[in-house]
Amino acid sequence: MDTGVLNCFFGGNMNQIMKKEVVGEIYNGDRLTFVPHRLLQLGEDKIAVISENSSGWCVTNIEDYLQIKDFFSKGKVVFDNSFGDKRTDFVQSLWRSDLLEKNGTCLSQLIQPFPSVLLVLKITGNCNFNCSYCYDYSDARVGTIIPIDKVKETISYVLSQNRGLNIVMHGGEPLLHFPLIKEIVEFTVKAAGTTKRTNFFIQTNGSLFSKEVVAFLDKYNFFVGLSLDGMTEKSNACRAVKSGATCLEIFNKNIKEYGKFLRRRAGIVCTLSQRNLEEFPNFVLWLQDLGIGGITISPLVPAGKGAQTTSDLISSDEYIKLLDVLINMIKTKEIERISVESINKFVSSLVGLQANDLCHSNPCGAGGDFLAIDSKGNYRACDCVYHDYFLLDNKTTCIFNTRSKLLNRREYMKNHACVNCAIFGLCGGGCIAEAITNTGVAEALPEKSCKVKKFFYRTLLKEYAFDKERPLFAYYSRLAGVKSRLNEKAVV
Repeated sequence: MDTGVLNCFFGGNMNQIMKKEVVGEIYNGDRLTFVPHRLLQLGEDKIAVISENSSGWCVTNIEDYLQIKDFFSKGKVVFDNSFGDKRTDFVQSLWRSDLLEKNGTCLSQLIQPFPSVLLVLKITGNCNFNCSYCYDYSDARVGTIIPIDKVKETISYVLSQNRGLNIVMHGGEPLLHFPLIKEIVEFTVKAAGTTKRTNFFIQTNGSLFSKEVVAFLDKYNFFVGLSLDGMTEKSNACRAVKSGATCLEIFNKNIKEYGKFLRRRAGIVCTLSQRNLEEFPNFVLWLQDLGIGGITISPLVPAGKGAQTTSDLISSDEYIKLLDVLINMIKTKEIERISVESINKFVSSLVGLQANDLCHSNPCGAGGDFLAIDSKGNYRACDCVYHDYFLLDNKTTCIFNTRSKLLNRREYMKNHACVNCAIFGLCGGGCIAEAITNTGVAEALPEKSCKVKKFFYRTLLKEYAFDKERPLFAYYSRLAGVKSRLNEKAVV
């Protein structure tokens, strides 16, 4: 809805009789409330209205916002036949933007993500690489293999309670135990039957690919994350192998032998450090020319072995500067055929009612939708850092228990460190793993992710407000192949 329609709504025919008794999800007699929200100043009298507790938002001007606020100032508004078409359109737009509660519930609370659980299986603590920055490394986990009985019990229970399941094979290097992966996948497919949906993912260095492995991954439609830090040996210096071919040589060999498969099913996961920061934009273009579909940026974190490589860390400002370069490359269409997931994940948080990436949801996946089983068989709420804070009750029947500690942390951040932050609803207080890694305190403000999110959401919302072409939204929609809800936003 544009501002002209809003002006018409507030200043026009308020008594027009609505002919339809039901409009969308709004029924006669429904009690409507404007949700708690925060305001982000965008310039030129434009503001973003952002829900405090979800990813709901709209863009409007200050005058229209004040009229919206005044309309709902008395609390609940009861929807009935006297609303008229324009007022009904307005209410429906706010509802679809997740800025209204209907009878105490928002639209995002009614929409169930499918599937709603992401299960990460840390297959082993072993790896055939010797990366100097490995966040996952621990002497205590070397030699451990995930207990298969715990895995099967967990999968069976989740499927009994849910419509589907996403499973990620992780490590260490998961393909060191390929027979175990086969057993898990075949068990899952059988347990799911024809009524449950399952998706499989694997994060691997690719060194153990073979015709058998690739055929299996292809058969079960695996999404493959390949570890690679750049297109030169220098940029991959931290990703050392214990023996044999280098990481880059392995990648080039795999592209030659399994290129068709990789172009169809794989994306690159890149650890960003001082070693590859300068080269990164050209690395993206190189991958694009190879036909790779996507790349995810994972800044080096000072955890595991990474705690000893602090000289390779990049600052928040350096990361934002790189992201700004990539954004400009998207706008000029230098980057066009490869999805920079670290950009598109922010767009997806605005386009959908629920973020596709659990790290970008509020609360993050650690608050409920994410579950990891480490190689010792422990349940964890997050695997980004190994810390007792994320340990869960190890009983399978407790998987879906409310994670009060993590939810309480969100409320604490909302009322303390993030009390004046306009984008809290899109963030939820930032990355807990980052806060713990950097300070040892979960309630600390995660400096890097905080700055990056503020940069991204302001950039995207300003683009939405002022740029008719909306190049970043168009880039996301084109590569994701999705129909967005942007044309349903309350105000343009």
